[in-house]
Amino acid sequence: MAAVFEAYLRHDLEVAAQNQTASGAQAAALLGALGELAEPQMTIAPRVPKQYFEPHTITATRMKIQPILTPDNYLDHILPLINGAKRSFYMQTQYIHPSDKAGDEGLAALIKAVAQRIKDGVDVRLILSQYETLDKLELLQDADIDLSHVRIQANVHNKGMIVDSSIVALGSQNWSADGVIRNRDATLIIYNEEAAKYWQQIFIHDWTNMAAQQAAD
Repeated sequence: MAAVFEAYLRHDLEVAAQNQTASGAQAAALLGALGELAEPQMTIAPRVPKQYFEPHTITATRMKIQPILTPDNYLDHILPLINGAKRSFYMQTQYIHPSDKAGDEGLAALIKAVAQRIKDGVDVRLILSQYETLDKLELLQDADIDLSHVRIQANVHNKGMIVDSSIVALGSQNWSADGVIRNRDATLIIYNEEAAKYWQQIFIHDWTNMAAQQAAD
């Protein structure tokens, strides 16, 4: 696995070396991405955790782990993961920012898959950060996400999903079009019930004690 990521890092270094001077279009795209990360005014107070969780060592002798990257194969693996949820789908991430622009259909497919899990009666819970402001929540609602399944937690920086208490995905992709389609980001899908349940207990703690159905503005 380390060799896989090293190969991608070396590739990206070579590409970066050939593109040290940004074009006008590239500079505009960079400024747009930075604008996406503008810190909203904090109007929700961070809550104090009820419990802290000790690190956990998994001693399984064999474990399936799938490395995934954007822009290479994130959608190829995450979309089936969501569609395969039978009982529960829990996700904690900074934000979900829908886009209807040409080329951003992959993000729309991910959001549609989550909306379908809700309609199918799966236990779907989404914890988002203060970046999920009222205007963004309205876009989520327009994308058929039932907002009763969404809570806001101050200072969230996680990007993770837990499916059916048996699979956990941990990585760096934010759910924007750039985050899931164009940026270089990495995630690991861990097919291990012990790992999934470790992360699930933390998610449930945050859902119950740290998050609320309240937007930042």
